[in-house]
Amino acid sequence: MEPKEVKTEPVQVVGPGISLEDYQSGKFSPIDVFEGCLNKWILAFGTELAGKENSGIAVLILASSIIQPLGAALPYNGKGRNNKTDFCNGFVRIFPDVPGCKDKWEFAGRVYDLLRNGLFHEAFIKPGLVLSKRETAISEESGQIVIDPVRFIQAIEATFGEVCREIREASAESETRASFEMYWSRKETINAIREAAKPLPVELPAYGTNTLSPGSATTLAPSSPYKFITKM
Repeated sequence: MEPKEVKTEPVQVVGPGISLEDYQSGKFSPIDVFEGCLNKWILAFGTELAGKENSGIAVLILASSIIQPLGAALPYNGKGRNNKTDFCNGFVRIFPDVPGCKDKWEFAGRVYDLLRNGLFHEAFIKPGLVLSKRETAISEESGQIVIDPVRFIQAIEATFGEVCREIREASAESETRASFEMYWSRKETINAIREAAKPLPVELPAYGTNTLSPGSATTLAPSSPYKFITKM
């Protein structure tokens, strides 16, 4: 006699190994979710791909997706915030000194257009940007932006970890903590992470690995990296 299939209750997930219930109870903090999502769901896979033949574009798509939320979580002294300013804010933190670059903010704006917009809107880099194996992650050479995808994602991963540590260690009244909390508050307001959508009423094949329990999983398409709801 075949064993009966054991049905499990749906578990809603907001981060890798972090259920909505545990998040709401305070077992995990906003920085736990922020760091876990970007590190384990994105950077880990980009790092695994890095160095494999023909992986440059895929690595850059994953790596580039970290820059904007990183910049959004950091303090910003300019006027007004939008996607471009957040990306540039993150970029200059990761790459404060780019060889051959005279104005890092102007350069960051070009990277936003040629790399970020190219990859996310056209699935490829725009003219003016070259991928090549170099001793540095990114540089400006003869007016062109040159990126080594492997060193690029390594630099992003290192800075991301550094920033997360700074946020964790920052005092309650610090600019670092205030900036992150403001960023997270906007995300929670927009995505209502505490009142997440109900699980889908259908079972679909799982794509990826879930750390909470085995079984089929459904991941709803999020409007940000912080509203992944998984049914198992």
